[in-house]
Amino acid sequence: MMLAFKVAYIGTDYHGFQIQPNVRTVEAEILKALKELEIIKDKKASKFSYASRTDAGVHALSQVIAFETESDLAEPRIINSRLPDDIKVYARAEAPPDFNARRDALYKRYRYYLYFENLDVREMREASKLLMGTHDFRNFSSEKETNTVRTIHSIEIRLEPPFAIIDICANSFLYNMARKIITALKAVGEGEKPKEWISELLCPEKLSEGIPSAPPQGLILEEVHYKDVEFSVDDYARKSAILMLKNRFASLAPLTESIKNMEESLQKLR
Repeated sequence: MMLAFKVAYIGTDYHGFQIQPNVRTVEAEILKALKELEIIKDKKASKFSYASRTDAGVHALSQVIAFETESDLAEPRIINSRLPDDIKVYARAEAPPDFNARRDALYKRYRYYLYFENLDVREMREASKLLMGTHDFRNFSSEKETNTVRTIHSIEIRLEPPFAIIDICANSFLYNMARKIITALKAVGEGEKPKEWISELLCPEKLSEGIPSAPPQGLILEEVHYKDVEFSVDDYARKSAILMLKNRFASLAPLTESIKNMEESLQKLR
């Protein structure tokens, strides 16, 4: 039986989702838990897949993993019993036999929390419209991929001081694409670049320009959507995930306020 699960995690202490040698990753912790519980014996044999290869430091509210198993222990709260406190499985769905969490995703949505300081949000919104639709995003990727054409369905920017919250929804994302889009929009918002620069970046045959990636800590994988895959939420597991997020991010609020106060104090110095 092919099963899919939704996973929330804090990416701060991990070198991304994808398993890598000699470093701690979210995938490695999940596979370790599944093998310890004898839910799966082998990653390849179980057809294990995941929706998104989030970078080091990036968080997720709705990463999706999938694998084949006949174990009765494949339940969110049971899997959570073997996972670290900063990774929580909270929903499960039966999926088609050939389901692949990455290939079958209809769209993904990322959210970025950008510290708001003297940004022209109206200009950023105008610039974001230029990114909408199907384009060659080669200038927005850190990898030399063969196919760099992607489709952005929507970009929404709203203010919740001290942050500008940016939601980007696309059919799929290139490596570092979301974070590079944030950098580009921020450059427009700060007046460093005109919004027309965005159009130039979308023509890589005319302009090839390396764009640095925005810091990973502000990025969250918010949603991955599929056709005809209905997830059943484990309320107890979801509450555990919410508590995990509250406990970790509540500590950041005083830090943000402290930074703001320090900036104001420094501005007053003569």
